[in-house]
Amino acid sequence: MVDPYSSMPVGPAGPAPAEQVQMGEIGPGAPQTSGDSFVDLLKKSINEVNNLQSGANDKIQKLVTGEISSIHEVIAATEEAGIAFNLLMQIRNQLMEAWNELRRMPV
Repeated sequence: MVDPYSSMPVGPAGPAPAEQVQMGEIGPGAPQTSGDSFVDLLKKSINEVNNLQSGANDKIQKLVTGEISSIHEVIAATEEAGIAFNLLMQIRNQLMEAWNELRRMPV
């Protein structure tokens, strides 16, 4: 049986990293500046859920007024909006739980 750790270089605190980070490069612990921030992503998700709910409400109004005859389209839109809202609420609950846990940590 071959030892999987025999060919791995070992440094003072364990296995050495596979690639060395050069000066000026972003390391594994440094935040990346490219892409959306968490706040932007959260705002985008909230707006998307709001748009889904508005679209579902519009389809309900069109069904009531007779502009749409397909009940399946309306039910699909309302279910999609409901699922998106429930997911958003679960994310909110997890964030609030994490925040409360951080507040309880001793400094």
